[in-house]
Amino acid sequence: MDFIPVTSSNIKAIAFEPEENDASIGALSVQFKNGSAFCYYGVPAQKFDEFLDAKSKGKFFISEIKKHYESEKIEPKKECPCKSDEDFDSMVICSCELTDRSGMEYDHLYK
Repeated sequence: MDFIPVTSSNIKAIAFEPEENDASIGALSVQFKNGSAFCYYGVPAQKFDEFLDAKSKGKFFISEIKKHYESEKIEPKKECPCKSDEDFDSMVICSCELTDRSGMEYDHLYK
């Protein structure tokens, strides 16, 4: 899933991942400038397109997305101690596949 940067005072980027069995709906991910991120499920692909085209992303989000779809907070990723120079996005597990003592995998942070 590739995040698309948007012009907004509160929203950093958005992404859409269509469902495997029905490309007309999917998961909409929203990254906020404060560092939080949420995923909204069952969003029509057309609604994502409208979000991208909206003059005010924040107003569109509040009126058309926030209270209309089931959502969950996306927890921030733990920075990998390998300090790899490769360019990873926030949803990709680090290629070094290190784990800490609790078995938690490290992920590169979205920049």
